Order: sequence, then structure tokens, then C-alpha cells
Amino acid sequence: MSLDQPIDIERAFWRSSGDQEFYRTHVAEEGLFVLSMGVMGKEEVVAAMAGADPWESFEIGDPSWVPVGDDVVGLVYEARARRSGGEAEYRANILSVYRRQEGNWQLILHQQTPQATSLFATELRAMARNSVAK
Repeated sequence: MSLDQPIDIERAFWRSSGDQEFYRTHVAEEGLFVLSMGVMGKEEVVAAMAGADPWESFEIGDPSWVPVGDDVVGLVYEARARRSGGEAEYRANILSVYRRQEGNWQLILHQQTPQATSLFATELRAMARNSVAK
């Protein structure tokens, strides 16, 4: 598997849930994860991976790149994922910021905003998409 580009690494993060070594290697020392349960540093995230179940499936929808600097990029996308065991689908808006240092990309900031699943939220998203398309 090639991990030459941030999108490849992002996909590999989804495939590597539970793999502490992968996270240890690909998250920058000062990396932060902004999650619904709070902000976690690299060591907390690596430790949490010890008990994480793998994702059975995932999708990176509508990825967009935001250049931040010469060697820093932000990846924004909608995630849909499902763990084995019949859990409900997880849907979130994701921002992952990668920095290239000595030719290697590392994750320095990862933020997840779980999507609201109410009928109102679904209708609001549809209205917003329709107004942008016009």
C-alpha cells in the first residue's frame, strides 16, 4: 500500500483502527484529535487504539483539499463507516490536517463532527445543497 499522499494515509487510518503502531507512526508528536468526547493528544489516541474495533466498511465522500502552506494541507470530507457487529452507520464531517516533513506526511490535526440524524437536519442539509447548486 502506498502512503505517498495524505488521502492514502487517511484511508489507511480507517483501515487501521486498533493498530497502535500505525497511529504511532503516522500521527505527529504534537498531533491532536478533536472528537465528540474531547480533545486527545497522540499518546491518548495511540492508547485508545488498543481497544478499538476495526471498521467493517468506510467511505470518504466528496473530499476537498485546503492548502494551508507549502507543506501543510487540510482534507475535508464526509465519512460514512460501519463497524462489524451490526452497529448503526457512523456519519461525520471530517477535517484532517497533514504536514510533510522530510518527505513524509503526518497527521497533525484531526477533527470529527458527527452528523445529526434527525429529519430536520437531513432536510436542512438538502436545502443547503440545493441552494449551492443554483
